[in-house]
Amino acid sequence: MASYGTVKYGSRGDEVSQLQTMLNQYGYGLAVDGIFGDKTLAAVKQYQQSQGLSVDGIVGGNTWGALTGGGGSSGGSAGGTYSPTGTVGYVTYADQYAGAKPTYTDMYAGTQPTYTDPYAGTQPGYAPSAEYQAALDELSRLEAGKPGAYVSGYQAQIDELLSKIQNREPFQYDFNADPLYQQYKGNYTQMGKQSMMDTMGNAAALTGGYGNSYAATAGNQAYQQHLQQLNSVIPELYNSAHQAYRDQGADIYNQMGLLRGLEGDAYGRYRDDYGDWQNERGYYYGKQGDLYSRDYNEYLTSLNQWNEDRGFDYKQYQDELAQWNTNRNFDYGKYMDEYGMWSADREYAYKAALDNQAQSNWNQEYQLAAQQASAKSGGSGGSKTASAAAKSDMIGDKTMAELEAKVYQIWKNNSGNNDPTKTLSGLSGYTAKQKEYMLALMNTLVGKSGMAESSSVQNEMRKLYGGV
Repeated sequence: MASYGTVKYGSRGDEVSQLQTMLNQYGYGLAVDGIFGDKTLAAVKQYQQSQGLSVDGIVGGNTWGALTGGGGSSGGSAGGTYSPTGTVGYVTYADQYAGAKPTYTDMYAGTQPTYTDPYAGTQPGYAPSAEYQAALDELSRLEAGKPGAYVSGYQAQIDELLSKIQNREPFQYDFNADPLYQQYKGNYTQMGKQSMMDTMGNAAALTGGYGNSYAATAGNQAYQQHLQQLNSVIPELYNSAHQAYRDQGADIYNQMGLLRGLEGDAYGRYRDDYGDWQNERGYYYGKQGDLYSRDYNEYLTSLNQWNEDRGFDYKQYQDELAQWNTNRNFDYGKYMDEYGMWSADREYAYKAALDNQAQSNWNQEYQLAAQQASAKSGGSGGSKTASAAAKSDMIGDKTMAELEAKVYQIWKNNSGNNDPTKTLSGLSGYTAKQKEYMLALMNTLVGKSGMAESSSVQNEMRKLYGGV
């Protein structure tokens, strides 16, 4: 006999495939995929239960032995343990849903809406208007033509006159230095000399033409009279010189006033020109600013409209894509509903077949046990039926009849109240093998084994142990 390793839930490989093939010979209808999953686990447990093995879902030596016909620690009845023989039959399951599995064809494949941005490369940019550019050029021209600092055309003359005023000597008069006095002096001296000569001539004529002291004295007196007249002119000359000094000062001040007036006019014109420049510059500065704001706001309005149009176009694509996804999901949902219905119907049919098979196997095993017990007793009856006699086989230190009687008592006392399997699990004084046998029987009594006719088992138990 071939040697097999232990496999359990989650195992994969060839041994799992062989296990599935062997179980399918008993009608379990497993997919031979080499994966120990939920369905394989359920089939193993049900097979273990039907063979009186430990129902743990682990395929070890005992389970492999039962599957391959080589037996195990629980194979045969010679050892005093309960195990049905190969006379028990199994129902072959024909999967009426095989080949009818719904398939899904994605009718939307390759039809997903795509988006091509019609606005790509068309985003408006900012371009200043010719009007703004003209105002900016004029502003630049004005900035380049800014008037320079004021340069006076009269300041040198003003400074010169101011220096004359500040450095002018005080009035002084020296008649000897006065040319007019010298002119007067020459004239009066000449006139004095002439008068002296005339006087001396006249005096000499009186004496017969001879000079005398009288003539000299008279002549000198005439000369001195003219010199006296010269001295009387000095105050007049002083006043005249002083007036000329004052007139000269007044003339300097008049020239200063005139130059200052001309300077004021020139500076006023400069200020007017500078003010006009400032006003014109301010005008064009404001104008170019206003035109820039107007142009830029128009650009922003255009850009906002472009963004809105682009966003609206993309939103339409998003709506179209969402509708496409909704339609596709709805179509796939219909398929999943159809698949779910098919899977549920298939699972239900398979479960019903397993239930029928389990019920049939249990009935056959029960009958076989009764036949074996009858054969051992030589056909003679006891106080109970032949079926009861079959329960005299030992499991550990207790007969099967004792174990079944205890199960029936627990079931009877707990029926309709608590789960009797919990009470059974908590019993003490029983081996694991005895509890395993009792639990399998209890599951049958309470309808947990999957058998469709648990009521018939309950009736049979009442007949056997109802008086307990």
